[in-house]
Amino acid sequence: MEQLHIKKEKMFNLMESIGFSEFLIKANRIVIDRYIEFLNDHFYEPNLESAKIFSKNYFTLYPQSRKKDYCETKARRAVYKFIRFIETGEINSRWIPKPVGLSGVHSKQFNLFIEDERNKVKYSTLRERIYVVREFNEYLNSNNVSSITSEDIINYFLSFTKNNTHPHAFYHRSTIIKKLLKFLYINKFLSEDLSGDVPYAKYQRPKELPSSYTNEEISMILNSIDRNSKVGKRDYAMISLAVYLGLRAGDIVNLEFSNIDWENNLIKLTMSKTSKEITLPLLPEVGNALLDYIKNSRRQCDLKHVFISASGACSKITSATLYNKVKSSIKKSKIDTKNRKLGPHALRHSLATRMLKQGQPLPIISETLGHSDTQVTTIYTSIDYDSLKHCALDVLPIKSSAYMSGGGYDS
Repeated sequence: MEQLHIKKEKMFNLMESIGFSEFLIKANRIVIDRYIEFLNDHFYEPNLESAKIFSKNYFTLYPQSRKKDYCETKARRAVYKFIRFIETGEINSRWIPKPVGLSGVHSKQFNLFIEDERNKVKYSTLRERIYVVREFNEYLNSNNVSSITSEDIINYFLSFTKNNTHPHAFYHRSTIIKKLLKFLYINKFLSEDLSGDVPYAKYQRPKELPSSYTNEEISMILNSIDRNSKVGKRDYAMISLAVYLGLRAGDIVNLEFSNIDWENNLIKLTMSKTSKEITLPLLPEVGNALLDYIKNSRRQCDLKHVFISASGACSKITSATLYNKVKSSIKKSKIDTKNRKLGPHALRHSLATRMLKQGQPLPIISETLGHSDTQVTTIYTSIDYDSLKHCALDVLPIKSSAYMSGGGYDS
């Protein structure tokens, strides 16, 4: 039960950082403390089944002056929020799990696939896979398919494309159905591997121009942080890593003391997204911010991570917390953010844009950002307008009366 109390505190720290009200956090704390006590008394595990039993009997267990329906709803929302946090590390105040609801000849195998995926992917991804699997199951049921064949797979996609022409929708389904069929074959629900019979689909997401901020705007963002407060010292150090070194959010929140080589003024780490090892200079702006936080703000804690929660149980900062801190700082700076993103990635993009405008070659920028390929870095050339102007060609004069002042078309 001690682990559940630790997870509970981590959840409330996240709720506080995201901006949930003190009233709601306090109300949720009462319910979740009671839920953990309920689990302990009845030897239940923290899962959806025990959550349903607890919330359904909440009014009986803890009678209050309010209506029964209100008590059950309040308990259900709080406990489901806790279960979701345990499973995914995410918060969604309105998340209520829905049964998959599959039926028919293939429902048992399809449900096993969904349960297998439940332990591998985040909730939003799982929800998409459930939707597609349910759709495929309904197609098989409506066509009385008892044994899946290559022809059934082709006909399913043909029926889908009659009303859906968007390439991403087709690609999305082909990927999930291929994964489903592979699972069925590996677990001997199919005698042959039909995943290769799924129609080939290729889709490339349209590239968006990255958001970036000017040097002046970056200064305004940094100056908006209260560095006299303990939380401000931490936030300033985190955001400095994005501003001056271009680190991704995941690499900032996962930064460990072992990654900092104080003696040689270097930061060495393996990037979480690409698994690429990089070495970056520990710039004075970043080093001073880190020292200020570690010496004057960071709580005494055995965690190996540099950035930890400011209150409650000691835990490392989450990417969601960092995102909200960056967003809050940008809004406080009062700069115009129209058509620009507000997260840590925008600060990373800003560094790349500044380096490009300073004349740094693409390989250097690529190495700094830890890109797997220099080609990935070329998107920043799209927003370096000053450099693009030098690439413009002079337009040759056209000798034709059609373009002469007062001239008309040649007869």
